[in-house]
Amino acid sequence: METTNINTMPRIGDIAPEFRAVTTHGEINFPHDFKGKWKILFSHPGDFTPVCTSEFITFASMQRDFDILNCQLIGLSVDGVHSHIAWLRTIYEKIDWEGLKNVQVRFPVIADLNMEEIRHATRAREQHRHRKSRVLYRPRQRRQDDNVLPACLR
Repeated sequence: METTNINTMPRIGDIAPEFRAVTTHGEINFPHDFKGKWKILFSHPGDFTPVCTSEFITFASMQRDFDILNCQLIGLSVDGVHSHIAWLRTIYEKIDWEGLKNVQVRFPVIADLNMEEIRHATRAREQHRHRKSRVLYRPRQRRQDDNVLPACLR
């Protein structure tokens, strides 16, 4: 009988994988660099695309709200750091969208050119999950610095 190893993607409420990554703010060690904060890790398919640009402008324009909630935003895409920097500069200097202009994106954006950083971390999380006994119900409440993944990774 053949055994199939299914690598599922993280879901809302899952414990997020730990990883190191290069970002527009230098290297990060997720989630440790953001200990004590809520974390929203979100992905987008590519820089300079209309939907991704409007999402980033919206998130960046709400930065103060996220700061008040002690919540760290972290973006991710398959483009490189130089592309991210050029894109974020374009958002600030040239984009006027629904009355929002000169929007500065202050959160880090992860460069995952070969889509291996997150995939590797997700695989490691799955292998760790399979080594442990399965728990259907965890009877403790989550704390703020628990590494909760509030957004799916692509």
